Amino acid sequence: MKIVLFQSCDGPGFSTVLDATARANEEFCRRHDVDYRSFMGLKRGLWPWHACFNRLYMLKELIDEGHKGWALHLDGDAYVYDLNFPIKDYLGRIAHNAGVAVLSGATNAYWDVNDGVLFFNLGHPTAIAMVNEWINRHEKIFSDPQFLSRQWPADFGDQRQMQLMLQEHREWYDDLHIESQSVMNSMHASFIRHHLRAMTPDFSKRVESIRREVEEVMEKDRLLGGA
Repeated sequence: MKIVLFQSCDGPGFSTVLDATARANEEFCRRHDVDYRSFMGLKRGLWPWHACFNRLYMLKELIDEGHKGWALHLDGDAYVYDLNFPIKDYLGRIAHNAGVAVLSGATNAYWDVNDGVLFFNLGHPTAIAMVNEWINRHEKIFSDPQFLSRQWPADFGDQRQMQLMLQEHREWYDDLHIESQSVMNSMHASFIRHHLRAMTPDFSKRVESIRREVEEVMEKDRLLGGA
């Protein structure tokens, strides 16, 4: 089962964060025979915040390459906390699902996912349909005044498009495995931690915190003998 873990960022401005998280993520990939990919820049768009849509096009690239395995997307400020997490066993148990998502916790709505950590099983037809629809929705908003704004409008972007998709296609949500924040996509997760912008709005402080957190992961691993 081929697995790809990928991240992206807008460019030099956010690369300090990606450089920090990539240390843990690349080591995890090396340890578990997972391919690691990263991209700096914009796949489609005008302003730095449009990099949030990179994940759509990186998923499509994997599909076009004929990748039928799992694609694990981590935001630039997300990193593997447990370097020995048995990822192949985990994905093997949910091979019948189209993907893995985590609810944001902001509301009780079933569709309110946070796509900062999002897995797709690209051998599943629902996953392919979701990626294609995600891209179609993105391309339809190219002329939207909010999309053309230099500043990132509130509640507008890749995550919002994903949430709208799930509202309109409940059957797609039913094909997902919904994971707990205690496992991934939170600052306290046991597997993949995500240092959310909302928790530390000051960019420099967030970079400093992420570097420190990743260094603690790497140091703990060294003390335990690594793998």
